[in-house]
Amino acid sequence: MTKRVVWEDGGEAELVSLTGESVRFVSSVSFPPGARPWALIEGLRIRVKVHASRKTENGFTVEGRCIDLRKEMRETLERLLCDDVVGKP
Repeated sequence: MTKRVVWEDGGEAELVSLTGESVRFVSSVSFPPGARPWALIEGLRIRVKVHASRKTENGFTVEGRCIDLRKEMRETLERLLCDDVVGKP
């Protein structure tokens, strides 16, 4: 599984963390605070309300919260992050 995210309006990102409804991405594009971009990851369509975007040497760190995150969607995202930590393919 991959943590690769495609923003519907263009650009790519990688899911870095999920804590409750709060998410963090390393992204090729930034978003202004309050933006609500759609993210496509592992066949899921997730809407994010952006709190902050910061320029880094790898692109941008985008932080926000998932809007209307259902249980099965959260479990999929948690599994993606967990698989990376334990080194599963």
